[in-house]
Amino acid sequence: YGKGLAITVEDLQDATFRAELLVECRDVELAVKTLGDISDALASRGLGREVVRIGSDLLAILDWSDKKITDLPDFGKFIGTLVKVAIAYQREDVARPVIDKYSKLVAKGTAAYVAWCAIMCYVEWSLRKYEDAIRWGREGVRVKGESDLDTQSDAAHSLALALRGSGNVTDALTVFLRGRTVDDILRAEHNDGQTPAATFGNIGRCLHKEGRVDAALRCYAKSALLLEEASDVTSIVNRGWAALWIGEVFLEKG
Repeated sequence: YGKGLAITVEDLQDATFRAELLVECRDVELAVKTLGDISDALASRGLGREVVRIGSDLLAILDWSDKKITDLPDFGKFIGTLVKVAIAYQREDVARPVIDKYSKLVAKGTAAYVAWCAIMCYVEWSLRKYEDAIRWGREGVRVKGESDLDTQSDAAHSLALALRGSGNVTDALTVFLRGRTVDDILRAEHNDGQTPAATFGNIGRCLHKEGRVDAALRCYAKSALLLEEASDVTSIVNRGWAALWIGEVFLEKG
């Protein structure tokens, strides 16, 4: 699982039912793995509430006093996904208790901590708490930069979102570009294999805020094309942003 729209409805229904049964049987490890495997698929189909519902039931049977639960395969991924989906569905009441508990368990200086910094930066940005978001983002970037951690987790993207949200568009654009130039992005094909949909879209948003409307529209279009094939946990939300931003450009153009 985990391929979003590539999963058939029948397979997704079966996996969702299996996750529910595993929770009822209190098989935490397999429940975490199963729900983690289908969370992207559920969210990308607009079924994020199912992630929150089953995830909440799973959280209720966790023994948070046992720090070994963080050693469960995919536990950090499950927690991060649940928190992001809960926030997207305006369920901060679900997300905050999880954040408080997991924050006390994750060890600082680890790959899991860098991933958590990225999640928390994204969460606080989503809630427009930009100062908190920037603090988490800079912490994640600092820890990763000062260590030899073998991790793909990176708080830089979420940090750039927070910087832009706070009004610091120049620094945000620099982070989003990751050493490339705006011309590089404008010349790139949408399917160049190097530039994710979110990067095209967010660079476009920075350019839009700088008044470079035509350049922004080119970036938005590339992002929208990629998002049609995307199936991760934020793809359905990002398709909405792309449509809104493209609409704003045409509104400005009259």
